[in-house]
Amino acid sequence: MYRYGFSKSCPELVSRIHTPLFQQRNWSRSLTTAKTNVVAKKPAYESRTTLTETILPSHTDDRGFAYGGQILSWIDIAAGIAAKRHASVFSVTRSMDSVHFLHPVSQGDILILNASVNRAWNTSMEVGVRVETEDLVTGKRTHCCYAYLTFVALNPETGKTTTVPKIIPETESEKKRYEQAEERRQRRLSRFQPRDNEEKREIMNSLAKEEWKNEDLLIQSPESKGCVCSKPNVFTASKTIQDSYSEVVELVLPQDANTLQITFGGKIMQWIEYCAIISASRHSRSYLITASVDTLQFYNPTYVGDIITIRSFVSGVFNSSLEVSVVVEAESPLDSTKRILTNDAYVTIVSVDKANYPYGGLPALKPRNEKEERYIAKSVERRANRLQERLMISKNH
Repeated sequence: MYRYGFSKSCPELVSRIHTPLFQQRNWSRSLTTAKTNVVAKKPAYESRTTLTETILPSHTDDRGFAYGGQILSWIDIAAGIAAKRHASVFSVTRSMDSVHFLHPVSQGDILILNASVNRAWNTSMEVGVRVETEDLVTGKRTHCCYAYLTFVALNPETGKTTTVPKIIPETESEKKRYEQAEERRQRRLSRFQPRDNEEKREIMNSLAKEEWKNEDLLIQSPESKGCVCSKPNVFTASKTIQDSYSEVVELVLPQDANTLQITFGGKIMQWIEYCAIISASRHSRSYLITASVDTLQFYNPTYVGDIITIRSFVSGVFNSSLEVSVVVEAESPLDSTKRILTNDAYVTIVSVDKANYPYGGLPALKPRNEKEERYIAKSVERRANRLQERLMISKNH
């Protein structure tokens, strides 16, 4: 931008480009409509939303299975529509509870996402999304996963939170979801804080420094001519977290954001899964399927023009599954010296053979120092919690 002299000739253009949309436009008409139509309560059925998608080759890996990140992106879209229908104003993703993929989704399948607001509080709402696949030949529907997302309503003029109508549950299932939503909310509030972010970010930073050092050595080495990768595709009995370190950098474009220029939560979820898959592949060198994504929290919003850096490494190896730790940070193109934490996540990925059966021949994970040893040891407890949660979800849904 500055290369072409925009900052000197058109300073107001630069200011407008980097100003959130709700500060650029006059939303008085929409605000007037919203204020005159505000109601204290709404029936739950008014927020019902059904999103139907066909699984195309662009949505799948090389074996025809849909990426979990793509499904998460659609979940966020369906939930966002339901939240907006209920609140009648813009809403943004605040968090997503753990999602367990109970059944793989293949190319050619029809994906059906049913979303509705389960309960609303002061400025936030819980939206439940049930995902099913449909075989067009047999007509059989299979439950894929269920997700609970928290959305916050925003005033389009100020960008600050605004109140939303309460929910009126009518059917027995709506009443059940209504009561359970409060229990889930209390659990969210108790854990809504950065987890072991500092330790994880310190490990990420050290891995990044080592990675750049290795790349410099690779470029300078006369034996490296023609070599394009410093991570050899060979099987070893054990590997370190450095071997699986991956980094993906994305620029937030207009199609990645909502009308307020805030990045879609689902788009960030998609990038998280892509980066996690790369790390898992570097460690296992096998076929992979995403099994689950732990609770995902959005600590800070990101906007169009921001630079998003997603970094990941394998933090736990079990019989046939891997836990991948992910950190997402954002920086403004006007100030690249400061990165803010936007998300941290744990993604569980299963290694499978050509017949899609779990493959148990994974290299062990070898810590190189006490900090890595402590961090890797915590993955055992996280895995136990995941398995218990997955068992409960399988029984209830």
